[in-house]
Amino acid sequence: MARLFHLTPRLAALVRMPRSFDRKFWRLAAAKAGHPDLRPHDLRHTALTLAGKRPEASLDSLQKLGGWQSAAMADAYLHPDSRAIEPLASSERRRVRCSS
Repeated sequence: MARLFHLTPRLAALVRMPRSFDRKFWRLAAAKAGHPDLRPHDLRHTALTLAGKRPEASLDSLQKLGGWQSAAMADAYLHPDSRAIEPLASSERRRVRCSS
């Protein structure tokens, strides 16, 4: 699966870090950023929502990115725009015209 974003060297180092979570560090960082009520899940939700808006986003790619077993969970984040839908709609209109 192709990445939906570029991993900078610094971000790549963070991705490889152990998965332990430091709540105290998180609260301090969120407060310093001016968002004391920000939760890690908020960032996950935002990232998946933005990924789901990309024209090349697919249900399968979002399911893998989110780590879900069910496609129904990923479907909530998939928001194709008109650039992604138009080729499908045009194809369907041609099919309907040809069959009438």
